[in-house]
Amino acid sequence: MQTETGNMIGPTSQGVGDLINQDISAVWDTGGQQITGSCAPTCAPISPRIVPITIFDMDEFQWRQQSGDWTSPWQSYPANPCPTGGRCVRVTNILGFFVDHMNGNDVIGDLISIPGEFVNSGPSVGGGASFVKTIQLVQ
Repeated sequence: MQTETGNMIGPTSQGVGDLINQDISAVWDTGGQQITGSCAPTCAPISPRIVPITIFDMDEFQWRQQSGDWTSPWQSYPANPCPTGGRCVRVTNILGFFVDHMNGNDVIGDLISIPGEFVNSGPSVGGGASFVKTIQLVQ
């Protein structure tokens, strides 16, 4: 995944406001560990305020950052050329994040699991370590 640098506070604040307005009544119920008051599934399959957040391999990123090498193999990983050139990170997991509000420049919310799609040929993450959940019907 390609990286992007820069101060994004203005666009973040506007984007969070727009996102919250898509499901204005949704709130995180701490006791029940669930979202209540959401417009889902009428407005969308899940609350529009649940966004995916990528987790990347920080060790590889730091090695590439310090060495300035964004293409060579690293440890057991094969070469990782960024499709667009420049700098990329290797995604290792995906978290769900329920966007609650902003406090100053910080986005406040709750980490949750997020629906995912099962891909046979994709890499696997152990069930206890994965925040992406898939539901499958098995005969």
